[in-house]
Amino acid sequence: MNSDLYFIGIDGGGTKCRVILQDKNGTHLGEGISGPANIMRDAELAKTSILDGVDKLLSLLISYWLHRIAKPQSHPLRYHSV
Repeated sequence: MNSDLYFIGIDGGGTKCRVILQDKNGTHLGEGISGPANIMRDAELAKTSILDGVDKLLSLLISYWLHRIAKPQSHPLRYHSV
């Protein structure tokens, strides 16, 4: 079993939602940014924005790993999805 740990952080604010991925050392591996995610203003919109941010992050990671499989000598993941 792989013991690598990864953490997803979600910063939901009134104007945007930022979803980031870090490894166990705190290295920033990618992020997805979406719309407003203030649950006190509109809980349903916040939920949609959070899920959209996670989806953007996951899409970024999938694209990165597919690229890495095609070109194994590529650089570490340092891309941002906006």
